[in-house]
Amino acid sequence: MNEAGITNSVAEKKEQQEVFQDVETQNIPFPGKDEDVMLCDRRCFAVLDGVTSYAIDRLGFDGETLSYGRFAAEVGKRALLETTHWRGTPQELAERIVSHVAGRLDQALTGMNFKEHPSFVFAAYFPETHLVVRVGDCSVLVDGVPVETMPNEELKVEAAKKRLRERLARLLSKKYPNAQEQEIQAQIRDITRIWQWKHRNRDESGSKHFGYGVIDGTHVPSRWVEWTLVPEGEHRVTLATDGIDRDKLAEGWSATQANLGAGWQPKDDVTYVSIKTQSA
Repeated sequence: MNEAGITNSVAEKKEQQEVFQDVETQNIPFPGKDEDVMLCDRRCFAVLDGVTSYAIDRLGFDGETLSYGRFAAEVGKRALLETTHWRGTPQELAERIVSHVAGRLDQALTGMNFKEHPSFVFAAYFPETHLVVRVGDCSVLVDGVPVETMPNEELKVEAAKKRLRERLARLLSKKYPNAQEQEIQAQIRDITRIWQWKHRNRDESGSKHFGYGVIDGTHVPSRWVEWTLVPEGEHRVTLATDGIDRDKLAEGWSATQANLGAGWQPKDDVTYVSIKTQSA
C-alpha cells in the first residue's frame, strides 16, 4: 500500500518511462471568453474548460484578474499536478484525484464573494499510470477513436445534454414557429446552462438521465467520475474541450483541421492536446 493506504494495482511503471515523440497543442480563445486552460507536463496532460459565467466582475489569481471559469480551471491545473505521484486501482485513483481537485477549488473559494459559482470540467492523462480521468464533456480519443470510459459505456453528460437539446428544440419550435434557427439555438444554450447548474453532481438513483458532473468545490459523486486506461505501447492520446465537435476530432491537428473545413470558425474556446507516446 502507498502513503494513502491505496493498493498499488495500477501499473506503477516509472522504470518504463514514457517517451513523448511529439506533442501537438492548440489554444484558441473565443473573443470575450478565454476560459480554457491547458496543462502540458510529462507527468500530466490536461484540458480544463471553465464553465461560462455571465458575471462581469473578475477574480484575482497570481496577479491577474480572471473570469470565474478561468479562475476555477487555473486552480484545477495546479491541483492536478499535485496528484501525479499517486498510485492506486484505477477507480480509487480517479475518484481520489477528482476529490482532491474539488477540494482545492473549495479552499480557493473560501471567504470569497462571487455572484456565480466558479466551476470547470476537465480531461487529464497521466502517462506514468496510463490513466485518463474525466469529469464533464471534454473529449478523449486514443488513436483517433473516442474511448469508452468506466463505469459507464457512454459519456453520460453528452447523452443527457443531447436528450435535453432535442426535447427543447421540439418544444421551442412548436412554441415559436416563426423563430429563426439561431434564435432557437440561443435559447437552448441558455436553458441548458441553467439545467447544468440545477442538476450538477446529482447522485439520486432516479435521476439517471438528468445530471451533470462538474468541479465546483463540492463532492463529485462516483457516477460522474469517468476513467479509462490507455494501452501500453505507441499510441496517440488526444484531449479536447467542447469547442470542437467530437465527430470532427481526429488523430493529429492537421487531420482535425481537414475535418473542420477551410471556413471553420470556433463558437467557443478551443483547447486541444495530442500526445504521441511510446514505451521506452
